[in-house]
Amino acid sequence: MPHKANPARSVLIAAASRQVPAYAAVLLGSLAAEDERPAGAWHVEWQPLREALRLVGGAAAPAAELTESFRVFPDRMRANLDLTGGLIVSERLAAALAPLLGRAGARTAVSRAGRRATESGEALADALAADSAIEAAVTAVTAATARAGTPAAWLRGLADPTAYLGSAPALTDRAPAAHRDCASADAAAGRSVSRRATARSTAARAADGGPVRLRREHAHGGAATGGHRGRRGGHVRGLAGSQAQGTG
Repeated sequence: MPHKANPARSVLIAAASRQVPAYAAVLLGSLAAEDERPAGAWHVEWQPLREALRLVGGAAAPAAELTESFRVFPDRMRANLDLTGGLIVSERLAAALAPLLGRAGARTAVSRAGRRATESGEALADALAADSAIEAAVTAVTAATARAGTPAAWLRGLADPTAYLGSAPALTDRAPAAHRDCASADAAAGRSVSRRATARSTAARAADGGPVRLRREHAHGGAATGGHRGRRGGHVRGLAGSQAQGTG
């Protein structure tokens, strides 16, 4: 139907990702072998390897196309993060409050505030700030460390999902860096292979006499061709003479 826009490429990638692990399991199982070319274990690798390469290669092309046309909508992403009112980062809040209330006390306080936030529709940080025990503990810490802001502001900062990324920035920076390193290594390897091939070709031509011999062979071939043409021309002229004599 013209109004539909099915995510065909995403479906293809998802389907391939569900099939490849099965082939990978067969290939890993084939590692247990009694020698380099065992009966059965070696032969069973052929079809799974071909299928795995076909699926991965078939998914790589649409993945590249999707990446090139990828669009980000920060407002939509932020709205999705705010759907839970801060409950998505309850683990972080419990970890931050553990030094103040103890591990069990922090977990109990966050669970109690989470239930209150769900029932009332308020944000989790506001529900925590309304807890007198939490407010007193946070106030004492902020006063001792000369930290600016109110306990509610501190709790709201902890409840911001954009500030709770963990190792995600390092991992996302590492992936393109690793790709660039691999691309540079492949390019360097390709140049090295090209230089070695050129060196071998030059050495082979030098061993065979180099361009001088090639020119001689070319000249010899030309002379042979000319001689052949001369003989052929004499043969033709002889036939023509014989025909003329016969006619006369």
